[in-house]
Amino acid sequence: MTLRDLDGRNLAVSLFRLVAAFHFIRIGIGPVMIAVFLAGISTPAFAACGDYDFDLRALPSFLPPSRIQVNAHHSRSLTINYGNRIERMTLSDPAAEQFCIRMRQIITIEQKGDDRIGLDGISVRGQLKLKDAPPYEFDFWSPDRKEQPRDFAIADAVFTLLESTTPSCELNIYLELLASYFHFGLPARVIREPPLTVRFYGGLSINHVDDLAALLSSLPVDVPLEIDMTNVGSMGTVLYPQLQTLLRREPPVKWLANPGAAHHLQELGVNSDQIEVPKSLHCLPAATRFSRQ
Repeated sequence: MTLRDLDGRNLAVSLFRLVAAFHFIRIGIGPVMIAVFLAGISTPAFAACGDYDFDLRALPSFLPPSRIQVNAHHSRSLTINYGNRIERMTLSDPAAEQFCIRMRQIITIEQKGDDRIGLDGISVRGQLKLKDAPPYEFDFWSPDRKEQPRDFAIADAVFTLLESTTPSCELNIYLELLASYFHFGLPARVIREPPLTVRFYGGLSINHVDDLAALLSSLPVDVPLEIDMTNVGSMGTVLYPQLQTLLRREPPVKWLANPGAAHHLQELGVNSDQIEVPKSLHCLPAATRFSRQ
């Protein structure tokens, strides 16, 4: 069952409300009492969004596996297992409800069969279980936004939910790398609190040339800028010209990088004494929410 049956119930409830309203008018019940009565008729599908479980298991090729669970009953909790670590966070009621509503919409998206087999990329499987309804199960590999719109939308919905949370430094680093498997766009986020910071993560390739150029040209000039590449795993040399435009900024850019990214920066013309290579994990300021952009 794909839960599409619940949408039929939505229609039935709407028709019942309409018929009831006409009946009450006919027998002389006033509009206020009608409104009170109709407000008490809830759509089963949306009522279920206050009571559900979601479970997703991810197997990325070059990262430890992870499991993301949402428990939305009397309280709203998010549990993430990654590697040998476990983190639990409380979700806000609106975030938990919006995630459920969006998932209910997503699972009705038509999508052609996908028989691809990959040796890298990422495998994902899981289920959404609404109260009093059979579970909706999913299983996919490295979804493409156009070819597998339903699978891609599931991944996007999960990361949208994660963007309502404030993870630890270690989990933030992991989630950035996990997000890069889904090709959401340029793997970079802009943190506008002083100093203005652009944080890159994952892999940067030829597919990001135009987006990188657009991002860098949109940055305000004559303000301090920090480029954070401490969570970059790889970078193509085709991106060097875009980054070289930053070498002319005043005041000079502050560069943060891991050893591999520092090598790329030196190759494109950044002086080694201008690059800071942290000796431990480089963490964002406390209470910074996770974000893909």
